[in-house]
Amino acid sequence: MWSIHFPRGGHLQGREGIQSCAVTVAPDGSIFVADGYGSNYVLKFDKDRKFVKAFGGPGEAEGKFKTCHGIALDTRPGKALLLVCNRNNNRVNTGTSTATS
Repeated sequence: MWSIHFPRGGHLQGREGIQSCAVTVAPDGSIFVADGYGSNYVLKFDKDRKFVKAFGGPGEAEGKFKTCHGIALDTRPGKALLLVCNRNNNRVNTGTSTATS
């Protein structure tokens, strides 16, 4: 059994832990966690569960989340496409660079 620990520092400072709503794993082993009940960021970890980056954050503007509640990765041929259910903004956010960089 293993776990992923909440990253410390930066714009996530002061948070106590991940309140995840969903998780998806990329073909390269990267792990994406939708922290919809906590920070409203999507957290990216590498295949060794080391924190890489966080993106999104609370808000209504494009790229921001109000309860990022579901997450999936479309890996059909071409660039991987990350899909994030932005529940209380009534939309699905997508991003190709987010998933691969």
